[in-house]
Amino acid sequence: MRLSSWIVPRPKRSAWREEQKRKVWHWCHFLAESGRLTQSSEMELLRYCWGLFSEALWLRFHREEASRLAREVPLKPAFTLAICFALFAVTLVGHPYRLFTNLYRSAPYADRDRLLTVAVDENFVWMSPEELRDSAEGVKRSTREFTDFAAYAWRPSNVRGPGGLEHIRSARVSPGSFTLLGIPPALGQTFDSATCVDCTVISDTLWESQFRRDPKVLGRQIALNSHTLTVIGVMPPSFRFPDREIAAFIPFATDARQLPRFEWPALVVHLAPDVKLAAAERRLPKLLSPNSDVRGQPHLEVRSLREREWRTIATCLGVIAFSLLLLFAFHWKKWRLMHATRPLGRPWESLRWYGFFSLKSGALLAAGLGGSLELVQALIGRTSAATPHLFAGPAALWVFLLVATVTMRWSIGDQLRRCRTCLRTLKTEVDLAHGARSILEQTGAELLCDRGHGVLHIPVNETGSVDQERWAYLDESWIGLLGSEPERSPLLRKD
Repeated sequence: MRLSSWIVPRPKRSAWREEQKRKVWHWCHFLAESGRLTQSSEMELLRYCWGLFSEALWLRFHREEASRLAREVPLKPAFTLAICFALFAVTLVGHPYRLFTNLYRSAPYADRDRLLTVAVDENFVWMSPEELRDSAEGVKRSTREFTDFAAYAWRPSNVRGPGGLEHIRSARVSPGSFTLLGIPPALGQTFDSATCVDCTVISDTLWESQFRRDPKVLGRQIALNSHTLTVIGVMPPSFRFPDREIAAFIPFATDARQLPRFEWPALVVHLAPDVKLAAAERRLPKLLSPNSDVRGQPHLEVRSLREREWRTIATCLGVIAFSLLLLFAFHWKKWRLMHATRPLGRPWESLRWYGFFSLKSGALLAAGLGGSLELVQALIGRTSAATPHLFAGPAALWVFLLVATVTMRWSIGDQLRRCRTCLRTLKTEVDLAHGARSILEQTGAELLCDRGHGVLHIPVNETGSVDQERWAYLDESWIGLLGSEPERSPLLRKD
């Protein structure tokens, strides 16, 4: 009791303590003299004493004022915005965008502005990796189009190591590929500086998923497509081949079996100093595959690294835009209602109305996107950390579409139930006649702004043609009944 009295404001502390002391002291004497001082009555007395802490808190912070704030604050638009931006801040704690920034960021290649990628179009005839490599070798000898090139052939693969079975992408690379790109290994060496048989160079993600970033990984073995290989090097996190994120690399001559439409060839060429980038993009398909325009021949795609990066980002943004368009189509009835009940008074009211909706919805959609990325990142990290790009994009976008659908439904519904002037949630409800009484009468409910700004009419049957949802402004006479609002009526003042 004495400890709880310290919470009470100083002017009221002594009187409150004496009052509680007399009450408890009388209670104790009554129980002792009447023979009712049992274990249960003692516990009841102790519970009352512990309850004095909450009573002292209410006395210090004013119970009426706290209750009023508990009712008023959730109705304010600032409270809703604070909750939305708090959810967005929470999603940023887990760095959800790390997955896509690592995937789409530019790799620090040597002289990257002079590098072009040449790949076989998967919609046309397949071309063997050896044929594309030999064609590039012939062009290099006969022309001065490019000074050097690296040939590689990627394919879906299975790898089994200390971390278990994992589905990845592997690639056969020609000698000099790592030197051409100019990124040295983080551990060990590559095929460019060492001649080996049955060896492999792994990516940073595969090193993490299979070996838990063990620095003694060099010399250890993994099984790639049932072939036992020895790890001789680990590439840094910034390294990735331009075409795909590949997790394991083997020498080009290790596996010469033909795998049509399963193993896809590609080139990275370094242009000569006097060759224009745009001109090389036009000439290289003709030089590497002279009959590419003939029906039934392979078709080569030539792009710069910057173009490939922008195309990937544009594709991602396009899918997100398409998802938002689907959201608009899903909620077109709600959008129509929100437009029909929009503020029709002063221009600043409309600006505030749509600005609040944009901030609220934007924060919620950003929080939903961050949460979707974080969820997908956590799930993929537990399954296949070496090839996140295979699943991350589609999975994250589908999860985001589901979350955004629920989010926008709530956001539009919340916006419809707000005053068009002060944006406070409408809580004062007036029940009208039931629809069974009369077909032509207004039925349903009406939500009044407690500050007298207007009334929202909600019909029982929204699909009816007689009665529709609408917003109507109230005149000054309603302010005296529902509450005063100085900016709406200067004559009404609070005493």
